[in-house]
Amino acid sequence: MSGFHRLGVAVVVLSVAGVCCVSPLHAEEGGFLSNKGMEFNLAGELEFEFVAAGDSALISDPYFTVDKFVLQPKVKVGDNLELDAQLYFTAVNAYLNEAHAKFSGLGWNSWIDAGLYERWLKSQHGRKTEGYSILGSAFYRDDGYTVTWGADVKPVYWMVSVGNGYRLGAKQVGEDAAAKSRVLHDDSSLPALSSHAFEYGVNLGVKTPIGDAGKMDLMGFYYTDELSDLGVAYLVAAMPGYVSDKTDKTRIGGGAKFTFGPARLYGAYITATDGDLERASWLLEGLYNFKAGGDRAWFQGVTFVASYCDYTVDNDKSFDKPLSWDRDQVIVAGIVDVVKGAKLKLEYYINGEDFGSSDARADQEWENDEFLAQLEVKF
Repeated sequence: MSGFHRLGVAVVVLSVAGVCCVSPLHAEEGGFLSNKGMEFNLAGELEFEFVAAGDSALISDPYFTVDKFVLQPKVKVGDNLELDAQLYFTAVNAYLNEAHAKFSGLGWNSWIDAGLYERWLKSQHGRKTEGYSILGSAFYRDDGYTVTWGADVKPVYWMVSVGNGYRLGAKQVGEDAAAKSRVLHDDSSLPALSSHAFEYGVNLGVKTPIGDAGKMDLMGFYYTDELSDLGVAYLVAAMPGYVSDKTDKTRIGGGAKFTFGPARLYGAYITATDGDLERASWLLEGLYNFKAGGDRAWFQGVTFVASYCDYTVDNDKSFDKPLSWDRDQVIVAGIVDVVKGAKLKLEYYINGEDFGSSDARADQEWENDEFLAQLEVKF
């Protein structure tokens, strides 16, 4: 048995043991009381999917797979402290995706969140599709090791944060993990190698109704950090003609969400600097949730999603260095509520690339669109 599989078995055993330690005499609606008298809840998720990608994919033949199985324990330690974690299991490994403690009830209606969790733009978006936009894959797909102080003083909310930051890596723009389907990515998998300094961030937003018709959520952000020596070397290797020892690193942008009943419009923009490399990405997404009428158990509704994302890299391009390519992506999806707790996600990704090269290989037909059908079951 491999180390990863031993880790997976151990975590499952510990999770089951944790559930078994609670007393049925202490059962409450939606959870249990632990032996320490804390409110304990356990949620989870299974994702089973079918993937069909183009001829340029790492796996060009269609296939079925379990994308992941998730356990999410939540503990209310007291009136002002909550713990939350996500344990991910795949066919090849097991890992801690998220774990953090949130202290609430502080002055100015503020709170402190410490641990491993996502950037706030990801939370604001509230992605419904399984697939990430290119913007999401590049800048907020990973969770980071962070301490945040925030407050919600309606209609304004704000957060200031400090954390390890992210190292530069590469991430696929869809389900397929082929090297030529990846973009430069903020990676938290090796936090000790992230940078020479901490990442500091600030988020400022406003949530307000739009008359009686709907509501809006506007947010801007700024993050600053420094590239490590490994980060500088990574850029030299990944970008054609890149020569610089600058370590400046920033992420500036914002998101806007407008909700009108079952319809939602979302947009986001990010400009990023890493040394002398500049990148920019923008996203526009529309969503409509149709609920089936009547008291039915099956096929309770469907959510339609369509989005467009543009991503540019201000550097010379090379067919041999895919991280230097400009890209665009269209996602169209129908998410069917099959029964309570189960969704069928049908998604198609149209991926475009600008190789920026006269290389004859760049003129070949580049087929890397993807189709995904996923059964998502949550409990």
